[in-house]
Amino acid sequence: MNAFTIRTKLILSFAATILIPVIIVSVATYLDIHKTAEETFISSTDRTLEQVDTAMTIFMNQTRLNVNMLADNPVLMQIDDSLISHVHTTEKIHIDPIEAGGLNARLHRLFKEMHDAHPAYDEVYLGTRYGGWASSLPNPMPAGYDPRKRGWYQEAAGKSEAAISSAYMSTYGYPVVSIGRCVKGTHQETLGVVAFDIALKSLTDMINNMKIGETGYAILIQQDGTILANARYPDMNFKKISEVEDTGLHVFSTMASGHAEVKVNGKDYVSTVYTSPELGWKMAALIEKAEVVQGARAAVYKMASIGLVVLVIFLLLAVLLANSIAGPVRNIAAQMSDGSEQVASASQQVSSSSQLLADGASEQASSVEQISSSLEEMSSMTRQNADNASEGHEVSKKSLEIVTDAESSMTALADSIHEVADASEQTQKIVKTIDEIAFQTNLLALNAAVEAARAGDAGAGFAVVAEEVRNLAMRSAEAAKNTEELIENTVNKVHTGTALVESTTAKFRQVMDISGKLGELTAEIAAASKEQAQGIEQVNQAVTEMDRVIQQNAANAEESASASEELSSQSESMKDMVNRLTRLVESKRKNTKAANVAPGASSSDLTKMSFSPRGGMDNPQRMLS
Repeated sequence: MNAFTIRTKLILSFAATILIPVIIVSVATYLDIHKTAEETFISSTDRTLEQVDTAMTIFMNQTRLNVNMLADNPVLMQIDDSLISHVHTTEKIHIDPIEAGGLNARLHRLFKEMHDAHPAYDEVYLGTRYGGWASSLPNPMPAGYDPRKRGWYQEAAGKSEAAISSAYMSTYGYPVVSIGRCVKGTHQETLGVVAFDIALKSLTDMINNMKIGETGYAILIQQDGTILANARYPDMNFKKISEVEDTGLHVFSTMASGHAEVKVNGKDYVSTVYTSPELGWKMAALIEKAEVVQGARAAVYKMASIGLVVLVIFLLLAVLLANSIAGPVRNIAAQMSDGSEQVASASQQVSSSSQLLADGASEQASSVEQISSSLEEMSSMTRQNADNASEGHEVSKKSLEIVTDAESSMTALADSIHEVADASEQTQKIVKTIDEIAFQTNLLALNAAVEAARAGDAGAGFAVVAEEVRNLAMRSAEAAKNTEELIENTVNKVHTGTALVESTTAKFRQVMDISGKLGELTAEIAAASKEQAQGIEQVNQAVTEMDRVIQQNAANAEESASASEELSSQSESMKDMVNRLTRLVESKRKNTKAANVAPGASSSDLTKMSFSPRGGMDNPQRMLS
């Protein structure tokens, strides 16, 4: 494979000088703009969500105030079982509260005035503890409708403050959220619950009015994970996040706040989540990631365009500079190629005649080298024998030391066994003393038993004690006898071991004497081997001196051959350098005829081209000039 030319390398260097900084700056700029865009989206979205939360909180707090005000109205203090009830109806019917008159008419007018004053409310209504019902709307109620079983009633019953219910499906067939409060009587008894319905459509309008870029939208999520409003996909409203088929939204069920990247319907979104501190609802804002990084991509494209223009300009300058450098180098390479061919032809003739003279001198030197090699081998073997004998002497000395230590250890062991034997004999005497004491105790126990028998009934108890003492004395005597037998056996075994140790000690002394004699013989062998090695070494030195003189003669004979070989080698090296220079300039090999040189010729670096004085030249440049 051809190497790159100087011209090509210069052009590539200029291109790399432009491309690398442009790429680095483009990547750094993209990452910085991308990060800034995400941070800007998150901060702006957080502010927007806080504003929406503030608006919703104000709306809900105002609704709470209205509910509290209505619950404290004196008309509601008059609640009794006279209100219209649908608990026992069997079909959907409508009863006109105005026609019913009394408390029904007053409550209907009061609720209708509140409803008309606040169009954002879907309905104002009341459920009593008796099952009664009153509403601002004259709509028919389902058969068997019992407000006490509804979630809005159960969540607000017994509470002194207005409570927001979970989203549920109203009796009219659309999802709503209720804000209700318990109505108390004069004696603080629970009379019922008054509540306002807020249709989810009102909340959806707030979420839909949020402007989040071109592709962004918002989602409102209840505490239990129910989606109250989804501006982009309304079919998800009033569904649990866990029930949504698109699993990308499931991350919002565990996030209280912060931001994350999600995939919805196959698209990548950057999202941020905000939880309302007052309502406890979550609001999630999403925007397509492609829109967030759109500014970063545009900046990178612009920088890439500028870098491309600069690259083209620098490449044109690089081509002009490379051409101005490559031309003179090409001319010098052609001149050097012609000179190398002339030197190769002359060196071939000198090398062939000088090699014959050098071969004869080399054969004579080879014979002397063989003699010297044989003597060197003999000297090496003799030295090895002397070293082995010395090593054997050292081993014998170490063996003698080990045997001496073992003999000392056996002597100490024998002394210890004697001490054990003496201790066993002392123990045997002590056991005999215990046996005599047991015998005397037995006699005393017999005498005590006799005296107790003489005493009659008065000595009966003492007789029993005497009998027990006698039994203990007999057991002690028997144990002492057994111990004496064991100690006697031990003493016999100790005497036997002592005899064996003394015998072993005597054997070790004999081995120690033999090891000493072996060490003396090994030392004499080592000394004799060293003297023999020294004699052979003197002979080898004489032969080496003879070989040196012959080698000097051979070197003088080869001096003329060496000069011609060096000349041939330098010519080949110069030809190789010229070819490499030509390839660098023209990117192709120049077809030249190689000169036939002697087998010993070799190529070397251009820095080593110095000729022998006999060659008549000391530098290739002088030869060319």
